[in-house]
Amino acid sequence: MKLKRYFLEETNFYLSFFEKQHVPSICKNILFNNNNLTKIKKSNENKLSSKITALNLFPNYLKLELNKNLYSKKLTHKPGLAISGIEKFKSIDEYLKTQCESNFRKTVSRSIKRLEFCFNIQYKMFHGNIDRDECVFLMKTLYTLIKIRFTQRSGRNTIINKWDYYTELAFNNINNKTASLYVIYNGDLPIVLSLNFHFEKLMFSAISSYDLNYSKFSLGNIDIYKQVEWCIHNNIELFDIGYGDYPYKRRWINFTYNFETLYIAKKNSVIFQIYTFLSHSKTKLIHYLILKKVNYWFHDTVDKIKGIDKTYVPKEYSVFDSYGHQHDGNSININEDAYFYLRKPVYDYAYTSQEHISDLKIYKSENDSNSYIIKGKKSESGVKLN
Repeated sequence: MKLKRYFLEETNFYLSFFEKQHVPSICKNILFNNNNLTKIKKSNENKLSSKITALNLFPNYLKLELNKNLYSKKLTHKPGLAISGIEKFKSIDEYLKTQCESNFRKTVSRSIKRLEFCFNIQYKMFHGNIDRDECVFLMKTLYTLIKIRFTQRSGRNTIINKWDYYTELAFNNINNKTASLYVIYNGDLPIVLSLNFHFEKLMFSAISSYDLNYSKFSLGNIDIYKQVEWCIHNNIELFDIGYGDYPYKRRWINFTYNFETLYIAKKNSVIFQIYTFLSHSKTKLIHYLILKKVNYWFHDTVDKIKGIDKTYVPKEYSVFDSYGHQHDGNSININEDAYFYLRKPVYDYAYTSQEHISDLKIYKSENDSNSYIIKGKKSESGVKLN
């Protein structure tokens, strides 16, 4: 490690560029679609020295022009996903017809209609103005949703360890229009939140999550739909969805790129040649281990040793014909914390029965202590918690 610090200066280019609008001083220009990005701030990082500079997570849809007497070598790491050329489309419907399959378009349309029919849905983009208290509340909600989400699957999320930093960054950047926070509400309750960072005509999806109780409604797709719609209306040229190669994202994108590490040094540096060779070998090994999901095994093992629960499983339930089941006539308010476990079954029922949530009454069955009766205007059903 000491040898590495002596020879190498590292910068996470992706985060520095989008979060802080900074690029290292060794960069002469950054280009997108062969045009200079003009709002770049030169940071004091990586001044010309005898060391090697590593720019990690450099998205290769950008082009880098270096200062004189410098040489670079790149190593490809992982793919990134994006939607490019958004400004060419007149509407979200035009984008969907051009880029997405018919069955997928129908699925997204049905999800939006069901969500808006079953709940009191509002959409809001904070970009240019947000109150501090509101920002803190929304970021706290996003934090909670992420924590729940990451108890459901393997891996780790390092962002939550720096949440105070991201809350303050979101507040400052939203108000100076270098960030945005897209929120979908059910009434006053945020159920989808997405924090983005902006650089001129680029928008980078940084942190997002949704309430798992609404998973029947495909909130991930609705989130992207609404944000692409916003990008079209606001002349965004590229919506960078980042890494995390999930199937639902693949259905939306029209552009893939690579994240690279750029090693930069003075020309004719022998140390540079040796170090980049060793780094290339190390990168190939890491990619192989990730392919075999060794990283998931490692993080899950560490979490078990630390006593961190990674086995969140929502209560499973089965549906039954409620005919003949008696109840005491006292309806249950699922918004109370004591009945949080009933929200997903009730929301699932609202989706399948196409009933508004305000028209549903929930009762405890007198036949079975683990069973509940859901009654709507058009139908009723029973759910049994397993």
